Amino acid sequence: MHFMAPKQSSSLHSEIQADTFAAGLEETHQTLRENLQEAQANQTRYAGSKEVICEVGDMILLSTSHFPTKRP
Repeated sequence: MHFMAPKQSSSLHSEIQADTFAAGLEETHQTLRENLQEAQANQTRYAGSKEVICEVGDMILLSTSHFPTKRP
């Protein structure tokens, strides 16, 4: 995305540019929101629809196969 300041100081022209810019930002925001919702849906589907919620203090088990260490 590239943003540039208006070159002309005409009040009406600046208003039109501002409205166009705001509309573009709104469209970008909507597109990003849709992409995020799609990504979240895909993540849920690939995780087998198992939502895991952990609270502070909960005990969990971790696999150490992905943690490189020199200790036995």
